[in-house]
Amino acid sequence: MFVAFYSILFLFFINAVSSGPTEYDAFLEKLESGGFIAFHIIAFLILIFHSVTWFNLAPKAMVVKIGKQRVPGVVVALSNYAGWVFISILIIWLVIK
Repeated sequence: MFVAFYSILFLFFINAVSSGPTEYDAFLEKLESGGFIAFHIIAFLILIFHSVTWFNLAPKAMVVKIGKQRVPGVVVALSNYAGWVFISILIIWLVIK
């Protein structure tokens, strides 16, 4: 539900950007309201929970084999976490740059 709402919110954002500076500024003011800030915090926590539970479930949902040897589940989970950390650092670097 939160991802669906974020997708809809993103469509409204695109519409505000394409409508001009006054619409964009009005949209940003709405996003700064207490309700939207609370929503962003709750959505962030729920999405983090979802990511952690999925990464912990991934070894069971995705069996990786090298030859006839099965890759241990811990390696699959840790590779997911490593990718998450790498992409997060890359995004932070791009935003700060």
